[in-house]
Amino acid sequence: MSEPGSILVLFEGDDDRQVLRSLQGAGLLPASLRPSEQRSGGLTGLVRDAMPLLRQGGRALVLRDLDDMSRDGSGAWLEGELQREAGSGAGLVLSRSMPPPAASVQSGPRTGRVAAVAAGLPDDEDLRKAYVLGAFTMDDYLLRLARIPEVWAGVSECRPLDHALALCKLAEVAALLVQNGLPRAGSKQLLLYLRGIARFEVSPAEFARRFIDAAQQALGRERLRALFQPLVGDLQTAATTLRDSNGRDC
Repeated sequence: MSEPGSILVLFEGDDDRQVLRSLQGAGLLPASLRPSEQRSGGLTGLVRDAMPLLRQGGRALVLRDLDDMSRDGSGAWLEGELQREAGSGAGLVLSRSMPPPAASVQSGPRTGRVAAVAAGLPDDEDLRKAYVLGAFTMDDYLLRLARIPEVWAGVSECRPLDHALALCKLAEVAALLVQNGLPRAGSKQLLLYLRGIARFEVSPAEFARRFIDAAQQALGRERLRALFQPLVGDLQTAATTLRDSNGRDC
């Protein structure tokens, strides 16, 4: 069972956990959100890994990449995953009145509660103009940070490489993929290329930590908050929904 008042956050990758921890460290996310110590087994494992806690009456938040889904599609995805994992006879109550969607799971006398947040920036015009993204993920936010000169300069290993040149080469790589009939790159793949261009040999999680730290130092907390919208707002709303639903259906 989780600590009283805490909300277990399940995610797909270690870099997702680092983003959560960095945003919490910057004071942008509630302390009640408790990132899992282990990542889930991909997208299909998120709700499955939450079920033991939900059956005990606990609260969980599943954080997934948006991929090619619309923001309004999170509710249907959550409902489908819950029905598959809990079974058709389980007591499920889903609220789709707002993103992020939330649901309650009845297991005997206990009621667990879960919300889903999808990360990605399909409406970011700068990213859409610069790259033809194949899917939308948490990495969109990190790519957004990497495109800001002040943030780039705040990472010592990247500073020697001219920022404009790095972005120019990244755009060339993205365009070559399309020109050669290869699948369009997503932000995760583009960041891998960018780390190679800069010879910044770190894990995706460490890249996330360094760039978020650099952004906070260079731009301040409120600008960092704005750069991580709508993710921060969705996570705050989900945490409030799960907290306020204590003792009643979502």
